[in-house]
Amino acid sequence: MISYRGWDGSEWSMTTSEWVAGLQAGGISGLAGNLVDSTADAVDGLGQFVDGQTFGPMTGSLRVAVRADGNRGVDEVWARFRRAFSPRRDRAGVLRVSSPWLGTLSARVRLESQISNPEVAPAPGLEHIINIEVPLICDDGRWLTTPVRDTGTVTVVNDGDGMIHPYLRWWGAGGRVVLPSGASFSLPAVSKPVAFWLSRRESLYVVDDAGNPDEATWKKVRGFPVEAVPEGAERTYQLPANAELFWSKGVLDPWQ
Repeated sequence: MISYRGWDGSEWSMTTSEWVAGLQAGGISGLAGNLVDSTADAVDGLGQFVDGQTFGPMTGSLRVAVRADGNRGVDEVWARFRRAFSPRRDRAGVLRVSSPWLGTLSARVRLESQISNPEVAPAPGLEHIINIEVPLICDDGRWLTTPVRDTGTVTVVNDGDGMIHPYLRWWGAGGRVVLPSGASFSLPAVSKPVAFWLSRRESLYVVDDAGNPDEATWKKVRGFPVEAVPEGAERTYQLPANAELFWSKGVLDPWQ
């Protein structure tokens, strides 16, 4: 199954029999991650030495057929489908695919360039199907598995692609968190549930369950140490009673 949630909150099921924006046969191009090698010449002159790898952006496209439904003409469906995509980094949508071994995978995507125009201009009352191509880019460079949640003493195993940066949520009185290295910090008391990523990339920015920033709490936690889980490793975190940890594994190839 393949589906998309637009930045505007709209949902589009692309492979069910009830589709109004359906994925064409063979309609996915690309959208698998790539590693960018940092290399140096081998000292013996034979080949090269790979001394580092980074995740490049993931690109690809969807070929989609758009049709009318019972309440909307094809012109309205087409316009609403286009509106669900944006090139803006703050308006990424979520593309979801089902993997036979990994469950549901998701990737945050935005338009790499504008959606193609249809062969025939949509008009009210028109019943034909519109075929369009949607070029996408995922700046994160990988897919993510459905988040796992745990409490207490939590062991995170990373058999995926790329580092795992867990997401820490807590409420009430706060409490002491012990990181895998033995370093620790104390979560401040809060009046409602809040959370942050254990990642310097996110600057430990604190948000509530609705995604609204909590700057007062962020000022108390922004200096905390953070520790991720490297590829091929496992790490254990100890949480207070009123906290929980979430994490997802990275996946380069969603079709495996």
